[in-house]
Amino acid sequence: MPEEVTATANAEARGGYLSPHEVIIGAPRAGDVPRLSEPTANAAATTPCCMGYDTRHLLPSFVLGVTGTFIALAGLVWLNARLPAWLAPLVASIVWASLAATWAFLLFRWAYRGLFWRVEFNDREVIYRRGWLWPKAVVALAELARVEVRQSWWQRLLGFGHIALISEKPEAAPLLLIGLPQPQLLAEQLTQRLQQARQQQVHEGHISVANSVHSLAR
Repeated sequence: MPEEVTATANAEARGGYLSPHEVIIGAPRAGDVPRLSEPTANAAATTPCCMGYDTRHLLPSFVLGVTGTFIALAGLVWLNARLPAWLAPLVASIVWASLAATWAFLLFRWAYRGLFWRVEFNDREVIYRRGWLWPKAVVALAELARVEVRQSWWQRLLGFGHIALISEKPEAAPLLLIGLPQPQLLAEQLTQRLQQARQQQVHEGHISVANSVHSLAR
């Protein structure tokens, strides 16, 4: 009561009216109202996760490589018995060079993907890294419509598969994350992060509106 009487007396002495902050006892003035701050990116991205490439995805390529190698060697043995003596070494060199190039490519691709292909995600975005041969892809979780798991029967049997990130924009192509272990579990985690990112986006919108209101009230 003494604060209210003092505020009224001061207003009468000034010949003016009470402001809303003077009517409410103990209320801070507009200039004293603390401005709401948006959460920082570090606070939002507190639990980053990383998952590597499952090299079992290349199993069909190695099966074809082994099959082709046996066929090529069998054909070389069959041809050596029928080719002229001067031509047999040339054909053998071509076959062996082709096999060496094929297996060098298969082993390089296996090592490259196993070492450099990574999927990283936090509460805001998904980062798809594929080494120096491809640029990294970054997708904001709040811009995704859904997450889909794509597997063939043998991939499901071995426990790996692909994940497609479907954007809310119809013109945007889905981002396919290739050869990931336990894709169902990863899809569930991404779906949870997607929902959290949307809630965070709504919360930041409310904070922006509140800050605008406080700025106008000053």
